[in-house]
Amino acid sequence: MKNGGLTALVAEGGAMKGCYVAGVLKALFELNIKHFDIVVGSSASAATTAYFVTDQLYEGIKIWENELNKEFLNWFGLLKGRLLNLDYLVDYLMKEKIPLDIKKLKNSNTLFYIPVTKYKTASPSFFSNKQLDEDELFKAIKASMALPVAYDKPVKIRNAFYVDGGLTVPIPIEPIYKAHNEVKNVIVISTKPKDYRHRNPFLLSLLFWYKSRKLPKALKEVMSERKKYHEEAWKKVRELQKDRNVIVIRPKEELPIGKYDNNKERIKRTIEQGVEDVRNLSDEEKEKLEVFKTHSS
Repeated sequence: MKNGGLTALVAEGGAMKGCYVAGVLKALFELNIKHFDIVVGSSASAATTAYFVTDQLYEGIKIWENELNKEFLNWFGLLKGRLLNLDYLVDYLMKEKIPLDIKKLKNSNTLFYIPVTKYKTASPSFFSNKQLDEDELFKAIKASMALPVAYDKPVKIRNAFYVDGGLTVPIPIEPIYKAHNEVKNVIVISTKPKDYRHRNPFLLSLLFWYKSRKLPKALKEVMSERKKYHEEAWKKVRELQKDRNVIVIRPKEELPIGKYDNNKERIKRTIEQGVEDVRNLSDEEKEKLEVFKTHSS
């Protein structure tokens, strides 16, 4: 299948559910789909897709499988506003122990977008690797994952503060939908099955509500309307499907892992589910993938 046009990858986050994206990318990589003209990863997938763009996917998978321990995710830390230790993830793991080649990301031919949410106004914004310097790119990746309450401080980039991009653009299709009409081929990776219903245990919801009381009003409103933002994002995906080659890869059923679950066995099972879901695509979907292979060769 050859239809010309640029290619794009769009990946949803979902905290620890984001390891599913790593599995999907692993399977695509094995199919020789290794390059896209545009890549956008929201929240947890900002980090995973960064490793993909720099040809370090397997290093990124090592982080998922081996490094997201109690130093990264600790329920006792929630009492201090630090359920997720993004400083450990970005400043230690991604910069030092399993370093992301940030120079390669900055200079890549791939246009790499990082979605974030403005802290005060709760409006969506996008940074790109062509726009930021190397240190700012790390900050933007951290900001895209900085879910209020789970991580206790917004991230400052160029005199403004930002938090989790997944709040306002859970399926970060905006750069494709708005600014790149020349993009004809898109792979969208979701971490949620089609019939997914957002729900948190009562005590967790209560704790999140209590810890979010001091957030800006606009941000609290966004956090209470997650369903609306997901519906708007999927509406845009469906509109793209009308006149472009769009493949949606998502779990057929609920993932083995929860959003705030760092059990190593469940992480590995979720990654493997991502691999298997690509292998089990329909014949029609596999044919649609051919243009991405041609583009990557």
